[in-house]
Amino acid sequence: MALKSISDILRARLWDAVYSRVEIEMRKEAMRIDLGTTWRQLFRVYSVKRLGRFADSVGRKRDNLVDAMRPVFELGRYEEVLGLVEWLARNCKDLTLARSFARIMEEERCAYRLLEGAVVPISSEEEGRAIYAALDAMHRPGLGGARVHLLKAGSSLTAGEYADSVRESIHAVESVARSLTGEASLLKALTEISKGHPMHPALRSGFNSIYGYTSDANGIRHPMIGDEAAMVGEAEAIFMLSSCAAFVTYLINVTN
Repeated sequence: MALKSISDILRARLWDAVYSRVEIEMRKEAMRIDLGTTWRQLFRVYSVKRLGRFADSVGRKRDNLVDAMRPVFELGRYEEVLGLVEWLARNCKDLTLARSFARIMEEERCAYRLLEGAVVPISSEEEGRAIYAALDAMHRPGLGGARVHLLKAGSSLTAGEYADSVRESIHAVESVARSLTGEASLLKALTEISKGHPMHPALRSGFNSIYGYTSDANGIRHPMIGDEAAMVGEAEAIFMLSSCAAFVTYLINVTN
């Protein structure tokens, strides 16, 4: 499937995953109308924090949840549907739900994947392999911050926040390089890494130039000045996500 699109079947299957888990808990707790404990608490948080409802007006019944969530899955824009999927995966204590979301998105060949609670765009197999490899490599101790940056980059890209995505992508590279060397800047870190693991000057210079681009572009790594918006779009954000993921893996491998 293409980016910025989700099929009717995918919408239906994602909602089915939610509705099924709600029904399973209701049966376990012998509820016929009211939600079970987990989903009652979750629905209250959802209603207050995402819908802005007052707590005393939040219902406890299954139909209340259906009325609030089903329209998002059925009629919402792609970013609204995926945003709710991401929120549920992060906040629902029923871990089976997140696994179901991830499996369904993969089976329906969605251009997005659920990775550790973040919905990340994967528009090609090559980009997918680069991102998966980077996340796997960053399981090493001391690289948890870099993993968070890369996941945030994917989540921001899905939400259409392109400048934020580019910033998080380059932060992932900077975090890994500095963690591996203890240096205070990306330039010094790459120089230090190249001492023990020869790196072609053009490669080091190229990534320093990309880092410079994120520093100079209005509104990426610095505040926006005046009325000018950040000069970054979806294409740049996708490129930065996959490129930074690949470079992170490279840095970890050459220093491992």
